[in-house]
Amino acid sequence: MDLRMARFRSSAHGAPGREGSRSRRQSIDHFVHLAHQSPMAAIALMERHSSLSMATSSWGETALQAASHLGHRKLLARLVECGVRPDVFAATAMGDVAAATAMMAAGPKSLCGVHDLPLLHFAVMSREIETVEALIAVGAPLCPSAASLSPLHSAAGIGSKPMVRALVSAGADLSRTDAFGQTALDWAYDLRATDPELLELLGAPNVRVARRSA
Repeated sequence: MDLRMARFRSSAHGAPGREGSRSRRQSIDHFVHLAHQSPMAAIALMERHSSLSMATSSWGETALQAASHLGHRKLLARLVECGVRPDVFAATAMGDVAAATAMMAAGPKSLCGVHDLPLLHFAVMSREIETVEALIAVGAPLCPSAASLSPLHSAAGIGSKPMVRALVSAGADLSRTDAFGQTALDWAYDLRATDPELLELLGAPNVRVARRSA
């Protein structure tokens, strides 16, 4: 799932400045990379350099955003302890339904977060079906038109059949493609091909076939 989500991260970098600024930028970029790939290492680095907690990488992403879209809850909790204010996406990824609902009520409901990921993606990444169901119940959009993927892709990516059922029951579109033209079923074939029940939930024509023919 992490590798799949990495496709949505920009590889653009800002122009380097003076040597000191370049070193600082490299440190920030390294920290945000760790927030994606190794959250415990990011926490350890943040303990030594607390100012990194609120820094923004050269491609425009913070550690809070990285941890939110990948569901790294221990890192999210430590960032909040360090004074980083959680947004609606972080609150959702942390499973704080009350805070997320309050933030939704205070702003537009068709929000997309970092990498144009829909709010329900962050609910899926909480790994809590209750969070997904609660946000659906209060009107979180199943998939805004500007979103880079559907929360069905996210649920398929982590292999959560209860979340897939909840999303499909709420009316999620099985034919919706991500920014690269793949459906949630495509993701399931690539990542969860040995789970025939998941494939069937996502509309596979023949669940006895573990992988599609080449």
